[in-house]
Amino acid sequence: MTGQTTGVTRTGVGSSGPYGRVRTREWMFPLLVAVTLLTIVWMPYRVAFRKMSSSEQFMGVIGREGIDDNNVYLALMRQAAEGKVLFTNNFTPEPNRPALFNFIYLALGRLAGATGWSLDFVHRLFGGLSGWR
Repeated sequence: MTGQTTGVTRTGVGSSGPYGRVRTREWMFPLLVAVTLLTIVWMPYRVAFRKMSSSEQFMGVIGREGIDDNNVYLALMRQAAEGKVLFTNNFTPEPNRPALFNFIYLALGRLAGATGWSLDFVHRLFGGLSGWR
């Protein structure tokens, strides 16, 4: 067995890997599974969006744990979109001067302000690209 090499060799110029190319119809099952799972996952969001009254706005957060945090992030982004670099804490009854700094939400707020995109869209876009919720 000396002198022999083990390994997979390509059989043709256009083949992509040892098993050849994946045909278009072979993608149907994974695509169907993905669409089905996305439909199931997004169902609570659709129900919540449709159940809100005209005087309310659905924030896109399901559950009690994330609502407060997301409101803080959106408040920081709103202050940045208005041109502020240091932020105030709007979630306290005491008056306070701007002293908080957060680079991520400063950049996201400035992006929203410069593009005209909504704060919620920019926040979700960042979450999708970075893997954060």
